[in-house]
Amino acid sequence: MTSTEIDAPRNQGKIRSALAAIFRLSPRYSILSAFGIILGQTAIYLVLFIIRIIANALGEGIAMISGSDQVVLVFWEIAKFMSYTLSVAVAMQIFVEGSLVDLGLKWDRQARLDWLAGFAISFLLVGIYFLVRLVAGEIRITGAAWQVAPPGFVIGNLIITFLIFAFVGWSEELLSRGFYLQVLSERLNPFWGVVISSAIFTYLHRFNTGFGIPYIIFLFAGGLFFAYAVRKTGQLWLAMGLHAGWDYFIVVIFIGEPINNLRIFRLLGLQEYHFSGLLDLAGILLLLLLGAALIRAYARRRAPAPPLPLSHSPSRFT
Repeated sequence: MTSTEIDAPRNQGKIRSALAAIFRLSPRYSILSAFGIILGQTAIYLVLFIIRIIANALGEGIAMISGSDQVVLVFWEIAKFMSYTLSVAVAMQIFVEGSLVDLGLKWDRQARLDWLAGFAISFLLVGIYFLVRLVAGEIRITGAAWQVAPPGFVIGNLIITFLIFAFVGWSEELLSRGFYLQVLSERLNPFWGVVISSAIFTYLHRFNTGFGIPYIIFLFAGGLFFAYAVRKTGQLWLAMGLHAGWDYFIVVIFIGEPINNLRIFRLLGLQEYHFSGLLDLAGILLLLLLGAALIRAYARRRAPAPPLPLSHSPSRFT
């Protein structure tokens, strides 16, 4: 082994220590330390942002040829998956000396059950919301995809959109309830970790269609809802399944909620639907409370999870 090969790990260790020193402060500066670590992850993400720029350009080019905006969303979410996952993984290595598993990504049979349980709970919640609005006459079914398209087209689009929103659930939960929530909970406390990470989650959706006071309240409540799933299970999988399912059933299966005016496959044709303010918001908040009760019931019956290393190891940040 040459001296260069011996020195390489040492030099990497020095670089990691130097970078970590920039963002890790004394424990008495907990708030600054937490936001410094988050800023470090953001800086890494911005370096990787080139991935999203290239993906968006490819997606828009293919969309112009195919006439389907769904292609844009596919490239967009794959790029987001890559940039979020890489930036969080690198930030964990540099600033926390941990791994993605430490954020609640232990993969086993229980993880699969958690994800499926979250997806099923979202199906129930969004299904109830749809049926209530349908019975009340506030929405009306005007058609269905299988009436105008062959079965292969319908099934293919159901699978593609499912994969799209599975990526969404992974990316946004890894960042918001994985990295943000747990860094803030460790440096401050679990209460402020949940509140601040939910506020950041809300801010990250500021460019969504219909962003306003009711939607802000809904997003913040959604952040609390997903955080509750993480706190009850000690893992991210249930929250990822909830998030993926909520978006999938709202956008594709039941409501057809628009995503930045993109033309996305919808299973049902409905009369024009808008997020119409406080009445809708009240109903959704009640559904989230029902969802929280279902999460609590599920968590009582699932196999107990070990505590998250990041949330129970202060030495990782000192």
